[in-house]
Amino acid sequence: MPVALKDGEQRPTMRYRSVKELNRGAMANSYKAEVASGPGMGKIVFLKQYKSPTCTVSWYKDYVDYQKEMKRRIDSDPELKSRCYELIEFFENKGGKDSSGTFYQVFEFVEGGIPLTDYIKKFREDSAAVEWKHRVIFARVMMFAIDYLHKAKIIHTDLKPDNLFMIPNPGSAGFSLKLIDFDFSIMADKQAPWHGKDGAGYVGTPGYHSPEHLQGKIPQMASDIYTCGLMLGELLGEGHPLRKESDIAKAPLLGKFEPVKIKQPINKVENIGFLECIINACFNVDPDKRPTARQLVNALKGEVFEWAGWTGESHTSSHVASPSASSKPPAPLPKAPIESPSTLNKDLTVEFYFGDKKVAGCSLDTTFGIAHLKAVHEDSKFLSKEQFTIYKDTGSGSWAIAHIKSATNETIVDGQALVNPVFLQDGMRVSVGKTDKHIEKLPLTIKLIQK
Repeated sequence: MPVALKDGEQRPTMRYRSVKELNRGAMANSYKAEVASGPGMGKIVFLKQYKSPTCTVSWYKDYVDYQKEMKRRIDSDPELKSRCYELIEFFENKGGKDSSGTFYQVFEFVEGGIPLTDYIKKFREDSAAVEWKHRVIFARVMMFAIDYLHKAKIIHTDLKPDNLFMIPNPGSAGFSLKLIDFDFSIMADKQAPWHGKDGAGYVGTPGYHSPEHLQGKIPQMASDIYTCGLMLGELLGEGHPLRKESDIAKAPLLGKFEPVKIKQPINKVENIGFLECIINACFNVDPDKRPTARQLVNALKGEVFEWAGWTGESHTSSHVASPSASSKPPAPLPKAPIESPSTLNKDLTVEFYFGDKKVAGCSLDTTFGIAHLKAVHEDSKFLSKEQFTIYKDTGSGSWAIAHIKSATNETIVDGQALVNPVFLQDGMRVSVGKTDKHIEKLPLTIKLIQK
Protein backbone atom coordinates (compact mmCIF):
# COMPACT_ATOMS: atom_id res chain seq x y z
CA MET A 1 0.00 0.00 0.00
CA PRO A 2 1.59 3.32 -1.03
CA VAL A 3 2.20 5.93 1.64
CA ALA A 4 0.07 9.03 1.03
CA LEU A 5 1.82 12.27 0.09
CA LYS A 6 1.81 15.11 2.59
CA ASP A 7 1.01 18.64 1.50
CA GLY A 8 4.22 20.19 0.14
CA GLU A 9 5.97 16.81 -0.16
CA GLN A 10 8.07 15.82 -3.16
CA ARG A 11 9.29 12.22 -3.32
CA PRO A 12 12.87 11.43 -4.44
CA THR A 13 13.20 10.98 -8.24
CA MET A 14 9.71 12.49 -8.78
CA ARG A 15 9.41 15.93 -10.37
CA TYR A 16 5.99 16.70 -8.86
CA ARG A 17 5.31 18.28 -5.47
CA SER A 18 2.01 17.78 -3.68
CA VAL A 19 0.19 21.06 -3.00
CA LYS A 20 -2.98 19.71 -1.41
CA GLU A 21 -4.52 16.31 -0.85
CA LEU A 22 -7.90 16.16 -2.57
CA ASN A 23 -9.15 12.65 -1.89
CA ARG A 24 -8.18 9.25 -0.50
CA GLY A 25 -10.05 6.60 -2.48
CA ALA A 26 -10.17 2.83 -2.56
CA MET A 27 -8.08 2.68 -5.73
CA ALA A 28 -6.04 5.89 -5.66
CA ASN A 29 -5.13 9.00 -3.69
CA SER A 30 -5.61 12.30 -5.53
CA TYR A 31 -3.67 15.54 -5.16
CA LYS A 32 -3.43 19.03 -6.50
CA ALA A 33 0.27 19.20 -7.38
CA GLU A 34 2.79 21.36 -9.16
CA VAL A 35 5.65 20.62 -11.51
CA ALA A 36 8.68 21.16 -9.26
CA SER A 37 11.44 20.71 -11.84
CA GLY A 38 12.05 20.33 -15.55
CA PRO A 39 9.71 21.40 -18.39
CA GLY A 40 6.60 23.24 -17.28
CA MET A 41 7.98 24.03 -13.83
CA GLY A 42 5.33 25.68 -11.65
CA LYS A 43 2.39 24.28 -13.64
CA ILE A 44 -0.50 23.00 -11.53
CA VAL A 45 -1.57 19.41 -12.32
CA PHE A 46 -3.88 16.71 -11.00
CA LEU A 47 -1.79 13.84 -9.59
CA LYS A 48 -3.07 10.33 -8.86
CA GLN A 49 -1.15 7.88 -6.70
CA TYR A 50 -2.48 4.37 -7.36
CA LYS A 51 -3.29 1.65 -4.88
CA SER A 52 -4.61 -0.44 -7.77
CA PRO A 53 -3.01 -1.33 -10.03
CA THR A 54 0.30 -1.76 -8.28
CA CYS A 55 3.43 -2.27 -10.30
CA THR A 56 3.48 -5.93 -9.29
CA VAL A 57 0.05 -7.15 -10.50
CA SER A 58 -0.02 -9.38 -13.56
CA TRP A 59 -1.94 -6.91 -15.69
CA TYR A 60 0.01 -3.74 -14.80
CA LYS A 61 2.02 -3.43 -18.05
CA ASP A 62 -1.07 -4.17 -20.11
CA TYR A 63 -2.89 -1.47 -18.14
CA VAL A 64 -0.22 1.10 -19.03
CA ASP A 65 -0.51 0.14 -22.73
CA TYR A 66 -4.29 0.40 -22.44
CA GLN A 67 -3.99 3.90 -21.03
CA LYS A 68 -1.61 4.86 -23.85
CA GLU A 69 -4.20 3.73 -26.40
CA MET A 70 -6.94 5.64 -24.57
CA LYS A 71 -4.77 8.78 -24.68
CA ARG A 72 -4.04 8.25 -28.38
CA ARG A 73 -7.74 8.01 -29.24
CA ILE A 74 -8.64 11.12 -27.27
CA ASP A 75 -5.71 13.16 -28.57
CA SER A 76 -6.35 12.17 -32.21
CA ASP A 77 -9.82 13.79 -32.29
CA PRO A 78 -9.67 17.57 -31.64
CA GLU A 79 -13.39 17.67 -30.80
CA LEU A 80 -13.08 14.90 -28.23
CA LYS A 81 -9.79 16.21 -26.87
CA SER A 82 -11.32 19.63 -26.21
CA ARG A 83 -14.00 17.96 -24.08
CA CYS A 84 -11.72 15.78 -21.92
CA TYR A 85 -9.07 16.64 -19.39
CA GLU A 86 -5.62 15.92 -20.70
CA LEU A 87 -3.76 12.79 -19.68
CA ILE A 88 -0.26 14.27 -19.39
CA GLU A 89 1.87 11.28 -18.41
CA PHE A 90 2.17 8.15 -16.28
CA PHE A 91 5.21 6.87 -14.46
CA GLU A 92 6.54 4.56 -11.78
CA ASN A 93 8.33 6.09 -8.82
CA LYS A 94 10.86 4.08 -6.85
CA GLY A 95 12.75 5.25 -3.83
CA GLY A 96 12.06 6.40 -0.28
CA LYS A 97 8.42 5.84 0.68
CA ASP A 98 7.82 4.50 -2.84
CA SER A 99 10.60 1.94 -2.43
CA SER A 100 8.49 -0.95 -3.76
CA GLY A 101 7.44 1.08 -6.78
CA THR A 102 4.26 3.15 -6.99
CA PHE A 103 2.30 3.96 -10.14
CA TYR A 104 1.29 7.59 -10.76
CA GLN A 105 -0.71 9.34 -13.46
CA VAL A 106 -0.68 13.08 -14.14
CA PHE A 107 -3.71 14.84 -15.59
CA GLU A 108 -4.71 18.37 -16.49
CA PHE A 109 -5.95 20.27 -13.44
CA VAL A 110 -9.28 21.72 -14.57
CA GLU A 111 -9.42 25.32 -13.39
CA GLY A 112 -12.27 27.79 -13.64
CA GLY A 113 -14.86 25.04 -13.77
CA ILE A 114 -17.52 23.83 -11.37
CA PRO A 115 -18.61 20.18 -11.16
CA LEU A 116 -22.12 19.60 -12.40
CA THR A 117 -22.92 18.30 -8.90
CA ASP A 118 -22.61 21.82 -7.49
CA TYR A 119 -24.93 23.31 -10.10
CA ILE A 120 -27.54 20.62 -9.47
CA LYS A 121 -27.35 21.24 -5.73
CA LYS A 122 -27.79 24.99 -6.31
CA PHE A 123 -30.99 24.79 -8.33
CA ARG A 124 -32.47 22.03 -6.17
CA GLU A 125 -32.11 24.31 -3.17
CA ASP A 126 -33.28 27.39 -5.10
CA SER A 127 -34.84 26.98 -8.55
CA ALA A 128 -33.80 30.51 -9.49
CA ALA A 129 -30.13 29.96 -8.62
CA VAL A 130 -29.31 28.52 -12.06
CA GLU A 131 -31.05 29.82 -15.16
CA TRP A 132 -33.16 27.28 -17.03
CA LYS A 133 -31.29 28.04 -20.27
CA HIS A 134 -28.05 27.04 -18.56
CA ARG A 135 -29.52 23.73 -17.47
CA VAL A 136 -30.44 23.13 -21.10
CA ILE A 137 -26.90 24.03 -22.21
CA PHE A 138 -25.46 21.60 -19.63
CA ALA A 139 -27.64 18.82 -21.05
CA ARG A 140 -26.59 19.54 -24.62
CA VAL A 141 -22.85 19.91 -24.06
CA MET A 142 -22.90 16.72 -21.96
CA MET A 143 -24.49 14.69 -24.73
CA PHE A 144 -22.22 16.17 -27.41
CA ALA A 145 -19.21 15.11 -25.31
CA ILE A 146 -20.53 11.57 -24.80
CA ASP A 147 -21.30 11.29 -28.52
CA TYR A 148 -17.67 12.14 -29.39
CA LEU A 149 -16.45 9.76 -26.69
CA HIS A 150 -18.53 6.89 -28.07
CA LYS A 151 -17.42 7.62 -31.65
CA ALA A 152 -13.89 6.88 -30.38
CA LYS A 153 -15.29 3.62 -28.95
CA ILE A 154 -14.53 4.72 -25.39
CA ILE A 155 -16.96 3.86 -22.59
CA HIS A 156 -16.53 6.07 -19.55
CA THR A 157 -18.21 3.55 -17.15
CA ASP A 158 -18.28 6.01 -14.23
CA LEU A 159 -20.32 8.94 -15.48
CA LYS A 160 -21.78 11.08 -12.72
CA PRO A 161 -22.18 14.82 -12.08
CA ASP A 162 -18.87 14.89 -10.16
CA ASN A 163 -17.04 13.86 -13.34
CA LEU A 164 -18.44 16.64 -15.52
CA PHE A 165 -16.88 20.08 -15.07
CA MET A 166 -18.86 22.99 -16.48
CA ILE A 167 -16.65 25.89 -17.50
CA PRO A 168 -18.11 29.35 -18.23
CA ASN A 169 -17.23 30.16 -21.84
CA PRO A 170 -18.96 33.06 -23.61
CA GLY A 171 -17.68 31.77 -26.95
CA SER A 172 -19.32 28.35 -26.57
CA ALA A 173 -23.03 28.95 -25.93
CA GLY A 174 -22.17 30.06 -22.42
CA PHE A 175 -20.42 26.93 -21.15
CA SER A 176 -17.97 24.28 -22.27
CA LEU A 177 -17.39 20.94 -20.59
CA LYS A 178 -14.51 18.79 -19.43
CA LEU A 179 -14.99 15.08 -18.79
CA ILE A 180 -12.65 13.72 -16.13
CA ASP A 181 -11.70 10.41 -14.49
CA PHE A 182 -10.80 8.09 -17.37
CA ASP A 183 -8.30 5.88 -15.58
CA PHE A 184 -10.72 2.93 -15.46
CA SER A 185 -12.71 3.73 -18.57
CA ILE A 186 -12.75 0.98 -21.18
CA MET A 187 -12.70 0.64 -24.95
CA ALA A 188 -15.63 -1.03 -26.67
CA ASP A 189 -13.35 -2.88 -29.10
CA LYS A 190 -10.50 -3.76 -26.75
CA GLN A 191 -11.01 -5.77 -23.57
CA ALA A 192 -9.81 -4.21 -20.35
CA PRO A 193 -6.56 -5.82 -19.12
CA TRP A 194 -7.98 -6.35 -15.63
CA HIS A 195 -11.01 -8.29 -16.89
CA GLY A 196 -11.42 -11.42 -14.79
CA LYS A 197 -8.10 -10.94 -12.99
CA ASP A 198 -7.28 -10.53 -9.31
CA GLY A 199 -10.92 -9.97 -8.47
CA ALA A 200 -10.90 -6.63 -10.33
CA GLY A 201 -14.21 -5.37 -11.67
CA TYR A 202 -15.61 -2.36 -13.49
CA VAL A 203 -15.82 1.05 -11.93
CA GLY A 204 -19.13 2.75 -11.24
CA THR A 205 -20.82 4.83 -8.54
CA PRO A 206 -23.87 3.84 -6.44
CA GLY A 207 -26.87 5.81 -7.61
CA TYR A 208 -25.41 5.99 -11.13
CA HIS A 209 -24.90 2.28 -11.79
CA SER A 210 -26.41 0.83 -14.94
CA PRO A 211 -28.16 -2.57 -14.88
CA GLU A 212 -25.02 -4.03 -16.49
CA HIS A 213 -22.87 -2.78 -13.60
CA LEU A 214 -25.23 -4.37 -11.09
CA GLN A 215 -25.27 -7.66 -13.00
CA GLY A 216 -21.47 -7.83 -13.04
CA LYS A 217 -21.40 -7.54 -16.82
CA ILE A 218 -18.95 -5.58 -18.94
CA PRO A 219 -20.33 -2.03 -19.30
CA GLN A 220 -21.42 -1.00 -22.79
CA MET A 221 -21.94 2.36 -24.47
CA ALA A 222 -25.58 1.81 -23.51
CA SER A 223 -24.45 1.67 -19.86
CA ASP A 224 -23.14 5.23 -20.19
CA ILE A 225 -26.49 6.14 -21.77
CA TYR A 226 -28.39 4.80 -18.75
CA THR A 227 -26.39 7.14 -16.54
CA CYS A 228 -26.84 10.04 -18.97
CA GLY A 229 -30.58 9.53 -18.63
CA LEU A 230 -30.29 9.87 -14.87
CA MET A 231 -28.35 13.12 -15.23
CA LEU A 232 -30.75 14.47 -17.85
CA GLY A 233 -33.54 13.79 -15.36
CA GLU A 234 -31.65 15.80 -12.76
CA LEU A 235 -31.03 18.66 -15.18
CA LEU A 236 -34.33 18.91 -17.03
CA GLY A 237 -36.81 17.04 -14.86
CA GLU A 238 -37.86 17.15 -11.25
CA GLY A 239 -34.84 15.30 -9.88
CA HIS A 240 -32.91 12.04 -9.98
CA PRO A 241 -35.18 9.44 -11.63
CA LEU A 242 -34.43 6.90 -8.86
CA ARG A 243 -35.04 9.40 -6.07
CA LYS A 244 -38.22 7.69 -4.83
CA GLU A 245 -36.79 4.19 -4.80
CA SER A 246 -35.94 2.84 -1.36
CA ASP A 247 -33.52 0.31 -2.88
CA ILE A 248 -31.57 2.22 -5.53
CA ALA A 249 -29.30 -0.79 -6.10
CA LYS A 250 -32.16 -2.97 -7.34
CA ALA A 251 -34.27 -0.33 -9.11
CA PRO A 252 -32.26 -0.34 -12.40
CA LEU A 253 -32.60 -4.13 -12.71
CA LEU A 254 -36.36 -3.92 -12.23
CA GLY A 255 -36.86 -1.00 -14.57
CA LYS A 256 -38.11 1.16 -11.70
CA PHE A 257 -37.68 4.91 -12.08
CA GLU A 258 -39.66 8.11 -11.79
CA PRO A 259 -40.46 9.13 -15.40
CA VAL A 260 -38.70 12.30 -16.49
CA LYS A 261 -41.16 15.13 -17.12
CA ILE A 262 -39.94 18.36 -18.71
CA LYS A 263 -42.20 21.28 -17.87
CA GLN A 264 -40.39 24.25 -19.35
CA PRO A 265 -39.77 24.92 -23.05
CA ILE A 266 -36.25 24.23 -24.29
CA ASN A 267 -35.48 27.11 -26.64
CA LYS A 268 -36.70 25.94 -30.06
CA VAL A 269 -37.33 22.37 -28.87
CA GLU A 270 -41.10 22.49 -28.72
CA ASN A 271 -41.81 18.79 -29.03
CA ILE A 272 -41.16 18.05 -25.38
CA GLY A 273 -43.17 14.83 -25.43
CA PHE A 274 -40.74 13.16 -27.83
CA LEU A 275 -37.72 14.34 -25.84
CA GLU A 276 -39.26 12.90 -22.67
CA CYS A 277 -39.89 9.62 -24.49
CA ILE A 278 -36.24 9.34 -25.58
CA ILE A 279 -34.85 10.26 -22.16
CA ASN A 280 -37.08 7.72 -20.42
CA ALA A 281 -35.97 5.08 -22.93
CA CYS A 282 -32.47 5.42 -21.43
CA PHE A 283 -33.75 3.39 -18.46
CA ASN A 284 -34.80 0.33 -20.44
CA VAL A 285 -33.45 -2.82 -18.77
CA ASP A 286 -32.52 -4.07 -22.25
CA PRO A 287 -29.45 -2.04 -23.33
CA ASP A 288 -30.26 -2.60 -27.02
CA LYS A 289 -33.49 -0.61 -26.56
CA ARG A 290 -31.80 2.50 -25.20
CA PRO A 291 -31.06 5.45 -27.50
CA THR A 292 -27.55 6.32 -28.61
CA ALA A 293 -25.71 9.46 -27.59
CA ARG A 294 -26.27 10.87 -31.08
CA GLN A 295 -30.02 10.27 -30.85
CA LEU A 296 -30.10 12.11 -27.54
CA VAL A 297 -28.15 14.98 -29.11
CA ASN A 298 -30.68 15.15 -31.93
CA ALA A 299 -33.67 15.03 -29.58
CA LEU A 300 -32.22 17.85 -27.50
CA LYS A 301 -31.92 19.87 -30.73
CA GLY A 302 -35.63 19.35 -31.41
CA GLU A 303 -35.52 16.54 -33.95
CA VAL A 304 -38.21 13.86 -33.97
CA PHE A 305 -37.58 10.46 -35.49
CA GLU A 306 -39.08 7.00 -35.49
CA TRP A 307 -38.85 5.42 -32.06
CA ALA A 308 -40.59 2.40 -30.56
CA GLY A 309 -43.00 3.56 -27.88
CA TRP A 310 -43.46 7.04 -29.34
CA THR A 311 -47.17 7.58 -29.89
CA GLY A 312 -46.94 11.01 -31.48
CA GLU A 313 -48.36 12.71 -28.41
CA SER A 314 -46.38 15.83 -27.68
CA HIS A 315 -46.33 19.13 -25.92
CA THR A 316 -45.90 20.91 -29.24
CA SER A 317 -47.24 24.45 -29.00
CA SER A 318 -50.18 25.22 -31.27
CA HIS A 319 -48.24 28.03 -32.99
CA VAL A 320 -45.47 25.73 -34.19
CA ALA A 321 -45.78 24.47 -37.75
CA SER A 322 -44.49 21.26 -39.33
CA PRO A 323 -44.89 19.87 -42.86
CA SER A 324 -48.53 18.93 -43.37
CA ALA A 325 -49.64 15.33 -43.74
CA SER A 326 -51.37 16.34 -46.98
CA SER A 327 -48.11 17.61 -48.53
CA LYS A 328 -46.36 15.81 -51.38
CA PRO A 329 -44.63 13.43 -50.82
CA PRO A 330 -46.58 11.96 -47.87
CA ALA A 331 -44.76 12.80 -44.66
CA PRO A 332 -44.72 9.90 -42.14
CA LEU A 333 -45.60 10.88 -38.60
CA PRO A 334 -44.13 12.11 -36.38
CA LYS A 335 -42.85 15.25 -38.12
CA ALA A 336 -40.27 17.57 -36.65
CA PRO A 337 -41.27 21.20 -36.03
CA ILE A 338 -38.57 23.60 -37.11
CA GLU A 339 -39.68 27.22 -36.77
CA SER A 340 -42.76 29.29 -36.15
CA PRO A 341 -44.65 30.56 -39.24
CA SER A 342 -43.19 34.03 -38.81
CA THR A 343 -39.73 32.76 -39.72
CA LEU A 344 -40.63 30.10 -42.29
CA ASN A 345 -39.59 30.51 -45.91
CA LYS A 346 -42.82 31.55 -47.66
CA ASP A 347 -42.66 33.26 -51.10
CA LEU A 348 -39.05 32.18 -51.60
CA THR A 349 -37.22 30.18 -54.24
CA VAL A 350 -34.61 27.57 -53.37
CA GLU A 351 -31.02 27.67 -54.63
CA PHE A 352 -28.20 25.18 -54.08
CA TYR A 353 -24.56 26.25 -53.84
CA PHE A 354 -21.44 24.08 -54.00
CA GLY A 355 -18.88 26.31 -52.34
CA ASP A 356 -19.48 29.75 -53.86
CA LYS A 357 -20.99 28.42 -57.08
CA LYS A 358 -24.72 28.12 -57.67
CA VAL A 359 -25.38 24.62 -59.06
CA ALA A 360 -29.17 24.19 -58.99
CA GLY A 361 -32.42 25.83 -58.01
CA CYS A 362 -36.18 25.39 -58.04
CA SER A 363 -39.38 27.34 -57.70
CA LEU A 364 -41.64 24.28 -58.13
CA ASP A 365 -41.76 20.91 -56.39
CA THR A 366 -38.68 19.05 -57.65
CA THR A 367 -37.13 15.64 -56.99
CA PHE A 368 -33.32 15.84 -57.16
CA GLY A 369 -30.93 13.03 -58.06
CA ILE A 370 -27.73 12.26 -59.91
CA ALA A 371 -28.95 13.73 -63.21
CA HIS A 372 -29.46 17.17 -61.65
CA LEU A 373 -26.06 17.37 -59.96
CA LYS A 374 -23.70 15.14 -61.96
CA ALA A 375 -21.83 18.14 -63.35
CA VAL A 376 -21.08 19.55 -59.89
CA HIS A 377 -18.45 17.10 -58.69
CA GLU A 378 -17.42 13.48 -59.13
CA ASP A 379 -19.01 12.73 -55.74
CA SER A 380 -22.41 13.09 -57.41
CA LYS A 381 -22.05 9.35 -58.09
CA PHE A 382 -23.19 8.78 -54.51
CA LEU A 383 -26.62 10.19 -55.36
CA SER A 384 -29.39 7.87 -56.49
CA LYS A 385 -31.59 8.56 -59.51
CA GLU A 386 -34.03 10.05 -56.99
CA GLN A 387 -32.38 11.21 -53.77
CA PHE A 388 -34.57 13.90 -52.17
CA THR A 389 -37.57 16.07 -52.94
CA ILE A 390 -37.91 19.82 -52.40
CA TYR A 391 -41.59 20.68 -52.13
CA LYS A 392 -44.04 23.35 -50.99
CA ASP A 393 -45.82 22.27 -47.83
CA THR A 394 -49.55 22.69 -48.48
CA GLY A 395 -50.35 23.50 -44.87
CA SER A 396 -47.94 26.40 -44.41
CA GLY A 397 -46.92 27.26 -47.97
CA SER A 398 -43.29 26.88 -46.95
CA TRP A 399 -40.50 24.84 -48.52
CA ALA A 400 -39.61 21.44 -47.07
CA ILE A 401 -37.18 18.63 -47.93
CA ALA A 402 -37.93 14.90 -47.82
CA HIS A 403 -35.63 11.92 -48.36
CA ILE A 404 -36.60 9.37 -51.02
CA LYS A 405 -36.66 6.04 -49.20
CA SER A 406 -35.55 4.05 -52.26
CA ALA A 407 -32.24 5.96 -52.40
CA THR A 408 -29.14 3.87 -51.69
CA ASN A 409 -27.45 6.45 -49.46
CA GLU A 410 -28.86 8.76 -46.83
CA THR A 411 -29.81 12.36 -47.46
CA ILE A 412 -27.99 14.28 -44.72
CA VAL A 413 -29.19 17.64 -43.43
CA ASP A 414 -26.80 19.64 -41.22
CA GLY A 415 -24.87 16.48 -40.40
CA GLN A 416 -27.89 14.32 -39.51
CA ALA A 417 -29.61 11.64 -41.59
CA LEU A 418 -32.96 12.95 -42.84
CA VAL A 419 -35.71 10.60 -41.65
CA ASN A 420 -38.81 12.80 -41.69
CA PRO A 421 -39.43 15.94 -43.77
CA VAL A 422 -38.12 19.20 -42.33
CA PHE A 423 -38.57 22.80 -43.35
CA LEU A 424 -35.72 24.40 -45.26
CA GLN A 425 -33.71 27.15 -43.63
CA ASP A 426 -31.26 29.58 -45.18
CA GLY A 427 -27.72 28.24 -44.84
CA MET A 428 -28.82 24.65 -44.27
CA ARG A 429 -26.31 22.04 -45.51
CA VAL A 430 -27.62 19.13 -47.59
CA SER A 431 -25.36 16.22 -48.52
CA VAL A 432 -25.39 12.47 -49.12
CA GLY A 433 -23.62 9.57 -47.39
CA LYS A 434 -23.67 7.26 -44.39
CA THR A 435 -23.79 8.94 -40.97
CA ASP A 436 -22.95 5.74 -39.06
CA LYS A 437 -19.67 5.58 -40.99
CA HIS A 438 -19.11 9.36 -40.81
CA ILE A 439 -19.22 9.61 -44.62
CA GLU A 440 -20.65 12.84 -46.04
CA LYS A 441 -20.30 13.70 -49.74
CA LEU A 442 -21.28 16.56 -52.05
CA PRO A 443 -22.15 19.19 -49.40
CA LEU A 444 -24.58 21.74 -50.82
CA THR A 445 -25.64 24.95 -49.09
CA ILE A 446 -29.27 26.09 -49.28
CA LYS A 447 -30.02 29.72 -50.06
CA LEU A 448 -33.59 31.00 -49.89
CA ILE A 449 -34.13 33.89 -52.29
CA GLN A 450 -37.06 36.30 -52.10
CA LYS A 451 -39.16 36.27 -55.26
